[in-house]
Amino acid sequence: MNMPEASFLAWQKQFSTEDDCLKYLQQMKWLNGFICPGCGNNHSYEITSHHLYECTQCKKQTSVMSGTLFYGSKITLNQWFWAIYSLWL
Repeated sequence: MNMPEASFLAWQKQFSTEDDCLKYLQQMKWLNGFICPGCGNNHSYEITSHHLYECTQCKKQTSVMSGTLFYGSKITLNQWFWAIYSLWL
């Protein structure tokens, strides 16, 4: 992640929940909005119960974490973000 230096309190406020981390990761992954990895379409709908996005054209489902080191991890995204922060200290 390419982030400017943040104080402990600023980091804690920005990434206090799993949803905060997911929203940030989504912004980093899809800078200009969703792009389907299957067909390149830019329209999707969210399956909120599973944190998935489904392409409206080819119906491929993908997650914000797919293709990242976070994918398939048993560690929560919030814990990952805290580990990354601790590496900057």
